[in-house]
Order: sequence, then structure tokens, then C-alpha cells
Amino acid sequence: MTIDPVTLSQIVDVKSRIGTNADASGTNTLFARLAQIAAYVDQVEGYTDTLETLLGLTGDAASGTGSVMARLAQLNSVLGTVNTNASSANTTIGTVNTNVNTANTNISSTNTRIGANTDAAGTSTIFARLAQIYSSISGISGNYAIGASNTAQESYLPLQTLVPASSTQATLIAKLVPKGKGDLVVEAEVKAPSGGNIILGVFQGIGSNLELSASGSLDWSLPIGTILNSVPGGLNYTPSSSASFVVVSKNVRIIEKMPIYVYAWSGTGNAGGQVQNIKLKYDVVG
Repeated sequence: MTIDPVTLSQIVDVKSRIGTNADASGTNTLFARLAQIAAYVDQVEGYTDTLETLLGLTGDAASGTGSVMARLAQLNSVLGTVNTNASSANTTIGTVNTNVNTANTNISSTNTRIGANTDAAGTSTIFARLAQIYSSISGISGNYAIGASNTAQESYLPLQTLVPASSTQATLIAKLVPKGKGDLVVEAEVKAPSGGNIILGVFQGIGSNLELSASGSLDWSLPIGTILNSVPGGLNYTPSSSASFVVVSKNVRIIEKMPIYVYAWSGTGNAGGQVQNIKLKYDVVG
């Protein structure tokens, strides 16, 4: 059989491209390329073996220098210890918190029982009891020192109306006792009768007014609203002719702990004047 030159040339070219299984790895022939791929595969297998060694197995014992699995086992063991310690710490902290809360409750209860130095006299707290004792002692000796201020300590608030249409008769408006001696403000709201004026007065039985006869026969047994047959010789305020309520006040020096009598009358002899909200205003300063 005769092969034509062209076909023979093509067969030779194909054989040249296929090469032989002895060809070195490369890209010139098919066998060379296969040898190249086989070399890559061997290299990859080597890397895989190294990775398998580094990764290790799930059963590897915990170690700080072994495989990844050994290191993970070590970390897992450490985390278990940390969790155990954290749980123990939380339990301890819980106990501490309970003890702190109990202490706070006890301290709060103690503080409540002690009270504050502003507590009013009474029996609810230690400070209140001390204030009560001090008040009793001071009340017996009458040695409170008081100073005029804006603090209302005693008051008589009901509205009082002057009954007598006379300039020589007064109406007893209030009876108040201060806590001590010193200065205080006697304040009230007054409203003049129609067509006339109203005068407020304060009396305390001391000095030239020591005798009851000089006070228009004032004494503690008289009820509020009593008509006095004469105007007491006390400290009188400036007459007011205001047809609506106005505040009047005077600073008064108290040299004895005795009742204060507040009275009012009309200097023009008109009935119907009114007084309300009488207050003794002072601070206890010693």
C-alpha cells in the first residue's frame, strides 16, 4: 500500500505532537504535558500530606505544640476551666451582692431610726426624741431664743368679724404663745368696715401692762371673739381703711414667755371690720 506524501507528512506531525512516555515534563508534546501534570499532582499530594499532619485528628491529645486538633483540644480544656471559674465567681459575686443588699437594708433601717436633725419633736426617730426632750427641757426653763423671720410658728387662721360699732370697745381675735423670748413678727390680714377703719393691737402682760385692769381685763380664759369693754393698752398698728384684705405686721420684742393677745377695733366706730390669718413668725435660734 502506498501512502501519498501529504498523508505521510500529517502522520509524522501527529506522532511528533504525541511524543513518547519518556518525554520530560513540559509543553512540547502530549506526553510532556502529562508528565508535567503528574509532577503537579505529586507536589499537591505532598502539600496535602503536610496539611493532614498539621491538622491532625479529632482524637489528638490536648497539646500546646502538636497539631491544630491538639491545640483546639487544649483551648477547649482551658475554656472549660475558665467557664468553671467564671461560674464559681458568679456564685461568689451573687453571695457578695446578697450580703451588700442586706447591709444596705440594715443601714437604711438604722438611718430611718436615727432620722435627721430637722425632725420635729416626737417618738418616730432618735433625733425626734432628742428634739422632744430638748423641747421639754426648754419649755420648763423657757430659755428658747427666737428671732423674727418669715417662718410661721404659731397661727390662728379663722375669719373674725368685729361686732361692736364703737371706738372704745375691741374684739379678742387670737391668743397665741411663742416658744421663747426674743424678736418675732405678728402678722395678720385685715379688712376695714364700710366707711371706716380697722386697727390691730397686740398685748402681752409685761412692763407697764402687768395688771389685768390695764389690758381691758384680758386673760387666757376669755374665748376668741369676746367683746372687750375697753381697748387694751398694748402695741397698736397703723389704722387701715382698705375695703379689701391687706397684710399688716409688726416686729415685737418678747422679754417673757407669756401669752400674746391679738385684738382689733375700729377707730371710727364702724362695725363689720374683719381679721384673718394671724401668725407669729420667727425662727428658734438657740
